[in-house]
Amino acid sequence: MYGSCPEYLKTAVFYKEIALVPVESSDAAKLAAKKALSKQSKPVECSICDEFMKNEKGVKLHIGLFDHEICDH
Repeated sequence: MYGSCPEYLKTAVFYKEIALVPVESSDAAKLAAKKALSKQSKPVECSICDEFMKNEKGVKLHIGLFDHEICDH
């Protein structure tokens, strides 16, 4: 029914092209999303693996407990 309509085809092609464009987000946006998705109220980021911890003490324990050269999380 709609397959033969030229306007329908133009619209379909337009939305297909939009869907195939890769989405790029800035590092600040990625960081904000990770913080928002973190379970902690005021998360602190590990400087080595970018994982969020509850506080500075948590980051220090994390760095001390895991050898980041072999850490794969």
